[in-house]
Amino acid sequence: MRGEPGERSVHLQWHCQQRLTALFHALDERAHQRFVTLFDDEGVWVRSASTLQGRVQIAASLAQRSPTMVRRHLLSNFLVLRAKGNEMDVSCFLTTYGADSEHPMKMSAQVEGPLGIFGVQATFRQRASEVWVTRLEMRPEFGIKARP
Repeated sequence: MRGEPGERSVHLQWHCQQRLTALFHALDERAHQRFVTLFDDEGVWVRSASTLQGRVQIAASLAQRSPTMVRRHLLSNFLVLRAKGNEMDVSCFLTTYGADSEHPMKMSAQVEGPLGIFGVQATFRQRASEVWVTRLEMRPEFGIKARP
């Protein structure tokens, strides 16, 4: 059928989805080194008001996070925007939940709702058998009002 993705493109799409999911799992698990190594050496992470270039800057930013902050990231609506050669641009939505109790949590945290919903755009590049994040951009779509 015309317009259908080829087998190589479908294979790359699967790897990109897995890489993006692994990225946010690493962030949720506070596995910062694993998170950083999923980026290309000169990968870019754009979030809120900062643009981090390369693994060193990304790692330094993660090292500043509160050790008692717990976050969970849920990805949805994964869409391939562009697939050309060994590169793929994707878009999805990210819903973030979290709490910071100011002391280590031994049980699940109570939250009233999500912290926010973000639009995510990511670019991936495949080299040999590995897929790397070359750019990850997170932009707020919705802020969540605090309950009275």
